[in-house]
Amino acid sequence: MDGVCHDRVPRYPLRREEPTTQAADRWAWKTQHTPGLAGRPAVSVVHVWGCEEAPQQAEELDLFAALEVLRRPGAVACGECGADVALGPLA
Repeated sequence: MDGVCHDRVPRYPLRREEPTTQAADRWAWKTQHTPGLAGRPAVSVVHVWGCEEAPQQAEELDLFAALEVLRRPGAVACGECGADVALGPLA
């Protein structure tokens, strides 16, 4: 482009930053299992690791394990913590 100086444009690849703890945490998941009551089927809810609705004692799930839970009948992703937005397109 005429009149534009490109002297400050990097000519080498930029270094990728290492993922922060926060970035790694957002891909950890927990599952909440609720038994079926009064003839209703049991439900499994997948939560983002830090969701207040997630059981504290639940084990940590990686992405693939969380998607396996969502493939089960009656399983849903939590809408409060955004698990439905993060996992919905992948499920």
